[in-house]
Amino acid sequence: MKRIGILGGTFNPIHISHILIARAAFNELALDRVIFMPSKNPPHKQDLDVASDDDRMNMVRFAIEDEPGFEASGLELNREGLTYTSDTLKILNETYPEAKFYFIIGGDSLASFPHWHEPDQILRRCALVCVGRAITDNSLIRNKIAKIRTMFSTGDFTPEIYFVNAPQSDISSYMIRKYISYDISILGLTKPAVSDYIFKTRLYRSSVYDEFMMKMESLLSPHRFTHVKNVAKTAVKLARTYNADMDKAYIAGLLHDCAKYLDDEQMLQVAEEYNIELEEVEKASLQLVHAKIGAVFAREVYGIEDEDILNAIRYHTTGRPNMSLLEKIIYIADYIEPGRKRDISDPQAARMLELARSFASVDLDQTLKYILKETYDYLVNKTDYAISDMTRKAYEFYKDI
Repeated sequence: MKRIGILGGTFNPIHISHILIARAAFNELALDRVIFMPSKNPPHKQDLDVASDDDRMNMVRFAIEDEPGFEASGLELNREGLTYTSDTLKILNETYPEAKFYFIIGGDSLASFPHWHEPDQILRRCALVCVGRAITDNSLIRNKIAKIRTMFSTGDFTPEIYFVNAPQSDISSYMIRKYISYDISILGLTKPAVSDYIFKTRLYRSSVYDEFMMKMESLLSPHRFTHVKNVAKTAVKLARTYNADMDKAYIAGLLHDCAKYLDDEQMLQVAEEYNIELEEVEKASLQLVHAKIGAVFAREVYGIEDEDILNAIRYHTTGRPNMSLLEKIIYIADYIEPGRKRDISDPQAARMLELARSFASVDLDQTLKYILKETYDYLVNKTDYAISDMTRKAYEFYKDI
């Protein structure tokens, strides 16, 4: 009797964790093969932006082309209407009566299994294989398996459920789609052939973000445009670390310098047109006004209405007391983005930048304090009149943290 693993899923897109799960089950249970089976119309993901059937099948084939024992099947893609696992397994059992099927799921799917369509029939038509992942406590998985086994056992039937350990990974298709929309590299998250396919076909791109990018590129210098992209990507990574809204972080990062293409005369004209109040230091150095004008442009030109995004843009140069999480993220991302350089002839300045980057991975408030102090000290040594009143207030607020 052939021992065949089935790994179903939307695969939108397929990624390294899918391969690790399948390989763990293949090795642990001595399977003859594992069949990757993309779902056509998963009932629990009706509101998801799913790539086409052809694209998802192509990505699966690219992902497993160099994996011995792995195959792709379009069985569910070729069916009409909603696809249920119990129906798929019934078809497989009837088509291949000589085979024993092992249906593979991730540990994070186990909690919802009793609510699947005909879970009792699934357990009668296959052995269930649950693979532990980094985001789930494996002891909880084993306890849940015991409960499900008890729940669906009858006098003449006991479900066959396995627990398998897999190399830990918390990669998700959702995060990959987000990274693609933010123009962040997904190398290492998917197989290179899959990454190449997504890049060539422009899957999962955001038309809104791409439109913003095209407009910014047309207005800004190449150097400034590169800086803007770096800040946006750095902001996304900080937002993910600190559980902030990644979309808002990306938009604020992308638009934070949207007024930087204006010269001094244009800055003054726009400030007057929109009744933007200027500090004396801003009147003396009009380029400092770009943050305030940027917040206006973000609303008027790019259609941004979220006040938190607008404030993050407005205060990204000066900071302010009691900043929101998003404001901190944009202020810090502007300072630490990977393209930001310090005078290479000053090792101390370079060291301070690297320290700020290390702080940012651990504690935003301490990072904010560190950057404000460096900025304040620099401006004090340069000229007392070059310090914005808002920067003074921000420094006073955070200096004792």
